[in-house]
Amino acid sequence: MPHLHLRNFVLALLAVFIFALAGGSAVAQSADDYKGDPYTIGVCPVSGEALGSMGDPILLNHEGRDIRFCCAGCPPKFESDPGQFLSKIDDLMIEAQKGHYPLDTDIVSGDALGDAPVDIVYNNRLVRFSSQMSAQKFHRDPGTFLAKLDEAVIAKQVESYPLDTCVISGEPLTVMGEPIQLVAANRLVQFCCAGCVDKFWKDPHGTFQKIDAGTAGSEVGSDHNE
Repeated sequence: MPHLHLRNFVLALLAVFIFALAGGSAVAQSADDYKGDPYTIGVCPVSGEALGSMGDPILLNHEGRDIRFCCAGCPPKFESDPGQFLSKIDDLMIEAQKGHYPLDTDIVSGDALGDAPVDIVYNNRLVRFSSQMSAQKFHRDPGTFLAKLDEAVIAKQVESYPLDTCVISGEPLTVMGEPIQLVAANRLVQFCCAGCVDKFWKDPHGTFQKIDAGTAGSEVGSDHNE
């Protein structure tokens, strides 16, 4: 598990405490603690094989980005020419995330995105701009703009969220109070408790598949009480 996940777990617990004081759903990330979205593509960027087809995926942190591979033979190939594979990953992530993107305006300037937005993938998150100038301004303070993007995702997706149970544990989302909300890959995920937030990072792609299928609990959450 990447070393940041323990920190995310602690921050999630803190978020629950803050909720108790301030009211509203707890949010698992903020501008200050954002370190990158998980790798949410279901295939290895080197081999094209499904993740999990050869055992647990191999995780690599490349310049702050979570990258996952089908087997131990693929990371060395990636590291021999990362630019080639990162371009492929970006294309896959743009295609996967643009349908969930919550805004038709530029997060920096407020201008309409238009028919040909400037798409970048920042630490596995698609961000869309109306111009290259806005993209450059974004890079000066990404945490602030990503926090605004998280707010837009939650506002757009919370009412149509397909589950009233935690996708990890299968428990009602409100079993321990208000649900914890996490935004990853421009998608809202809601959890019953901080422990489930940490488990999400083990298989984000599989978690999204379960949300899309409207199912909750499973092998991902079978160790909820361990």
